[in-house]
Amino acid sequence: MARLMTALLMFAALTGPGVADALPDDWPFPHEHRSDLVFIHHLVNYAAHPDRQREWERDLARGNALRCNVGSVKTKDFRTLLEMNLNTPLGGGWRFLYRLDWYRGLDRDLERQQHWLGLETGIVGPVALQISTHPAPDKESMDLQAGILIHSADRRRFLRLGLRFDDFQYTEKNDLNGEQTRSASGLVWEARQAGPGWEIFTAGVYFTPAERRFDDATASPELAGTMRHRGRGEVRLRRLSGGEWRGEVGAEHYRFRARDERRAAPAGFD
Repeated sequence: MARLMTALLMFAALTGPGVADALPDDWPFPHEHRSDLVFIHHLVNYAAHPDRQREWERDLARGNALRCNVGSVKTKDFRTLLEMNLNTPLGGGWRFLYRLDWYRGLDRDLERQQHWLGLETGIVGPVALQISTHPAPDKESMDLQAGILIHSADRRRFLRLGLRFDDFQYTEKNDLNGEQTRSASGLVWEARQAGPGWEIFTAGVYFTPAERRFDDATASPELAGTMRHRGRGEVRLRRLSGGEWRGEVGAEHYRFRARDERRAAPAGFD
């Protein structure tokens, strides 16, 4: 009887008129990105299993993998994580590189949806050169990244350092006659090291601020200027016993600042 009543109640909730409209907002914060509960919700409920996270990090410089994590974080919003990593030998010391990075959640002000195509070539011993690009549909949004990889023989311990240049063709390719007065560029890194009973992983990217001017009021009637400044980083230290995970401490940092200068507003940034 209890199961029958539960089924009837669920059916009524799904099919009854106006039920969704009558429900109160389940996230009644004036600015959801400023609530600490947003971050706790994501980290606790949608964090990858430690074993799966460890496997993903361990093979970033040597294997192929796909992972997906989608869950409901609000009545009308999903948290979406989709990542693909390809690292395929081509022969002659060359490798094909591909990285898909799609993230959207309430703990981020900015959606991240990029796919990177690249090549790696060995230089000497364990040192390789890597170069990749993000061929965005809008050419003004294309990004470029170049750097080096230092790796162990099995490529499970590595250090990747690179320089990244975002929207490096913006001034030449945008359709608002805008000028990028300061480009977003910065350091990108990934590293994994391991020893008897421990391992550490870190990754991130931090940019200089990007600033743009839109002096053509006809092409950009409302927006006169913008500033965007962003970056993110993470680090995890694990304790192992018998080759298996026993404990972990970690930290993550995310930064995003934005200012817009509007033509209808007084001089200065809003």
